Amino acid sequence: MEIIDNNYSKKRIIECVVFVMQKPLRNYAFIDSQNVNLGIRDLGWKLDWNKFRIYLKEKYGVATAYMFIGYMEENQDLYLSLQKDGYILIFKEILKNKDGFVKGNCDAELVLQAMVDYQKYSKAVIVSGDGDFACLVRHLRKQGKLEKVLVPNSRKYSALLKKVAAEEYLDCMNNLKGKLFYKPHTTKNSTNSAQRKAPNKDRTSKGSFRRDSARRVSKFKRRVNANRNRNFQTGI
Repeated sequence: MEIIDNNYSKKRIIECVVFVMQKPLRNYAFIDSQNVNLGIRDLGWKLDWNKFRIYLKEKYGVATAYMFIGYMEENQDLYLSLQKDGYILIFKEILKNKDGFVKGNCDAELVLQAMVDYQKYSKAVIVSGDGDFACLVRHLRKQGKLEKVLVPNSRKYSALLKKVAAEEYLDCMNNLKGKLFYKPHTTKNSTNSAQRKAPNKDRTSKGSFRRDSARRVSKFKRRVNANRNRNFQTGI
């Protein structure tokens, strides 16, 4: 007689359901980093790129995420961090105008990479609100290769994208702050230290008034005791 472990059976059923519900990781994401940065900044928050990479994987089944970004020598730490988060970086040499404004337009590189890897991915996720990608989006949609166009800011994106992608293929990041907001990591000790050192309105450190008051009281007691001893010695 075969003994059936009910707990094991339930566990296997749950695992099978989860496997079926998960999106297969066959999609590629092509991310216009400058457009994303500017769009999210206009919304008043900062994107956590590590959380975003996980979001792309879980929401859209993204196996490979290309990020197209301007190259600056002083940003080496940023590039290493993004690579650790799971992005493949495609660099574009930046240009500075006479006013010092940095321009690193990677539109051509993004379109080219989407075509180079065309046979490797099931569908593409285009992360940008730039209308220059309208022709790419139109082609991918026509060929059944478009998963989504993910727009950073629904208040500021090209009408061309809206036209060629249609509502069915458009998602926006406006309501994702709770999931993808970057929150600096602080330790408990550093927080307590900062609280202790935080200045009051009069620019004195918290607790300094108490310390000064204690010193004045102690000084006053010493003076009283000294006067009392002097009076006792003189017989007053």
